[in-house]
Amino acid sequence: ATSEAKGDLLCLAGAVLYAAYTTVLKKMARDDISVVVLFGTIGVVVAVAVLPIVAFVEPESLDMLTWKIFGLLVFNGLFDNVLSQYLWAKGV
Repeated sequence: ATSEAKGDLLCLAGAVLYAAYTTVLKKMARDDISVVVLFGTIGVVVAVAVLPIVAFVEPESLDMLTWKIFGLLVFNGLFDNVLSQYLWAKGV
């Protein structure tokens, strides 16, 4: 029961953080700011901030990173995440 409650709390926290993220993003995505530059900046900042954390917390996970997996991650990041965020920003 405690792991279910922990999972529920993590889902709730994720929903709250995503709501805050989209609210801040809507305020940042004005007509005078390029959406491509905005998402590019967010992507670079997140990559630079998260990679050292992953390397410190789970260094063995980086050992399994092959060029094929890296390529799939880049593809997923560009064509799934970036495209959906770009279309969302254009829609709001």
